[in-house]
Amino acid sequence: MTQHFLTLADWTAEELRQSLVRAAELKQGRAKGEEQRLLRGKTLALYFEKPSLRTHVTFEAGMAQLGGHAILLRPEQVGIGTRESVEDVARSLSRWVDAIMARTFRHELLEDLARAASVPVINGLSDRWHPCQALADFQTMAEKMPLEKTVLAYVGDGNNVASSLLIGCALLGLEFRIATPKAYRIPETVWQRARQFAQKSGAKLEWIEDPKVAVTGAHFVYTDVWTSMGQEVERAKRLKDF
Repeated sequence: MTQHFLTLADWTAEELRQSLVRAAELKQGRAKGEEQRLLRGKTLALYFEKPSLRTHVTFEAGMAQLGGHAILLRPEQVGIGTRESVEDVARSLSRWVDAIMARTFRHELLEDLARAASVPVINGLSDRWHPCQALADFQTMAEKMPLEKTVLAYVGDGNNVASSLLIGCALLGLEFRIATPKAYRIPETVWQRARQFAQKSGAKLEWIEDPKVAVTGAHFVYTDVWTSMGQEVERAKRLKDF
């Protein structure tokens, strides 16, 4: 069965830990000047509906540094939903590339791609989740201290980044505090899923309305923009609310 990466919840805690360990090894090897050909002969398709600097450059650079190759695809080239159905795009790409990374407005598009593709589909960002960013953040924290002793405070919008961090903390056993206005909390369905993971990992998860209380004693303080791409019409209201 093809293993996708649409949300951190797609993987077990042990798989996430192994990924972090492997990433640290590769990073250390690169710092020593070691040649890394882990993805030699592999091709990754990069599909971007949303504009990107960091996601685009890091995926493409990462493929090159590991010996692979990336192909950039834009919506006007592919024509998903106009010239091509999602299923046809997924099946065609599966014949030509070894994995697909998609950065989309709607998470449902990623799920449709994953259902039809026979190669791994990676979520480069959607309206619900941003798992690759969260995984990179956990790697950064792990370089500073053991994750199981970490207190992470998040202040801001309960958006895709916050949801991904919540699930990751729940799986890996961190203490996670989030401060948001009530109207911008992480969806309750995500909280319910996180609580299930926390029962096994021992993670402590808490929503706090006062940001000063949330950050007190935290090892890391995290935030994100209050108005994400696609929410520009809400900017004035969001600025007032936050």
